Amino acid sequence: ARRTSPGRTPGRRGRAPAGSRRSAAAGRSTAARSLITFLLFAGAFSTIIMIVNSQKNSLVSDLLLKSSLLKDAIINQSKLNLLLNDSEGFEEVYNQVLRNSEGVTQISFYDAQKMPLWLKSKNNSTEKLIDISSNQDYLEKADAILLNFKVLDNTDELIGYIQFNSNTNSIYNELRSLRLNLMLGASLLILLFLGISILMRNKLLAATRKQAASKARIELTQQNNFQLETENKILEIISGQNDLNGIGTELVQLIGNYLKTNSVVLFAFIDNKLIKIASLKEHDEGNIESPTVLQLGEGISGTVAVNR
Repeated sequence: ARRTSPGRTPGRRGRAPAGSRRSAAAGRSTAARSLITFLLFAGAFSTIIMIVNSQKNSLVSDLLLKSSLLKDAIINQSKLNLLLNDSEGFEEVYNQVLRNSEGVTQISFYDAQKMPLWLKSKNNSTEKLIDISSNQDYLEKADAILLNFKVLDNTDELIGYIQFNSNTNSIYNELRSLRLNLMLGASLLILLFLGISILMRNKLLAATRKQAASKARIELTQQNNFQLETENKILEIISGQNDLNGIGTELVQLIGNYLKTNSVVLFAFIDNKLIKIASLKEHDEGNIESPTVLQLGEGISGTVAVNR
């Protein structure tokens, strides 16, 4: 039996090897994971910066409020000290503020011309009061916040200034600790998320491969069973009758059904010649021609017979 081709089979384009396809897929997957990781870290760090800045503003506001309350507590005593230029009184107020602020805030006293009257540090005893812009509540330095308060007498005349110098090392240490803890926590969460994602993806791929392999085995089993069933039917046809034409017709019908085509011709090899027994297409069309006799190597069918 031979299945003839109705036309030339179009050529197939070359496909990339499976290893190359897997490598390309792995490269795309790695690039996607890298992009997701970058976006997660960028988002996390942006959020951390916002949280740290918000905490900084809160701590600075708290420090400013405490300084304002301390100023209200010492303002009356400071008026008298400024009028009398009382060094001992200045030091007493200084110690009171330092104690109540838990060592964070130091104060200095200046006259109405912003020249120093009393400073704890003698090194800067000639420096004028540092001006703070009118649109700012305070001046932030590397490790301190400066606030200037005017001192007025009972007639609202300016008699001097008090400068608060609040150390911010504790604030920045707290902010650094907060930033570090948040970054470590965010990094661990992101890595955990990526690890779980990779693990779930690998499990999904393994399940998909297993399912594909199982499906391929089922299809192969079905194909083998169908082939075995077809072979058994061929044996039944051959052994069940003696009419060669009837056998040929049933065989081409069975083989055509198996191959899903009507281009099936059955030849018998007798005395070194090919004799056509049956043609499925001729049978379906009701056009039964007389047996065709071919020499080996003659025509397509003869050439196929020689090659077989």
